[in-house]
Amino acid sequence: MAACTERSKQHLCGLCSVYRGYRVYWQQNTTSTSCMLQKSLFGTYIRRARLAKSRNQHRLGTMMDLWTDIFLAVVGFLRPVSTMPYSAAFVLVVGILLALISSVITMKMVDVNKLKSDTEELKAWQKKLNEARKTMNPVLLQEVAAEQSHIMQIQLSMQSARMKPCCVYYIPFILIFTILNGVYGNVPVAILPFNPQGALPFLEPWIGMSIPGSGFGLWFWSWYFLSALGLGTLIRKVFGLPNV
Repeated sequence: MAACTERSKQHLCGLCSVYRGYRVYWQQNTTSTSCMLQKSLFGTYIRRARLAKSRNQHRLGTMMDLWTDIFLAVVGFLRPVSTMPYSAAFVLVVGILLALISSVITMKMVDVNKLKSDTEELKAWQKKLNEARKTMNPVLLQEVAAEQSHIMQIQLSMQSARMKPCCVYYIPFILIFTILNGVYGNVPVAILPFNPQGALPFLEPWIGMSIPGSGFGLWFWSWYFLSALGLGTLIRKVFGLPNV
């Protein structure tokens, strides 16, 4: 009986050893297969990501080449007006067109009558404020203080009205200035008959350069803004827009 029990124990120990061996073998193979599968999936993901990046770079490069070709074609088309005196006249015409576009957009997007009334009310309040400060009249000071919150609301409304056309006008403005910069660069487009850099030396080379025997040459953007100061005011008056 004791011998039979001993043999049963040995047989059971053998089975346990075989089970442990199979278990270790299964865990090792399962872990190895899982790692290989993860590595394979990760490698596939990396290859797809690299392929997508390469395609996006190719598309971006194609788009950039297209825009560069269009830009160079426009710059080449404007080459006849790249030298004086045609450059001064052309930039002046561009300024007039941009002022017209700005005025038309403002007419379409802004309540001009309300903008006029708000402008007049703001000017009247500022006049009353200056008078109250000069005379120190307590009645006027009290009226000005009582109307201040209403005037602040009017100013916010006017600022919002100005921003609406600017959001549309800003894109063509930047595009046109980029093209003009490609045409003219750091070459004067107009010449003033006097030399302001003698009294204001910081103007050179900020807004232009001195041209011996001729005067002071202006870059395209400084000539544009100088001419737009008067032209913009005149065009806004023609359209009945307040100069705010």
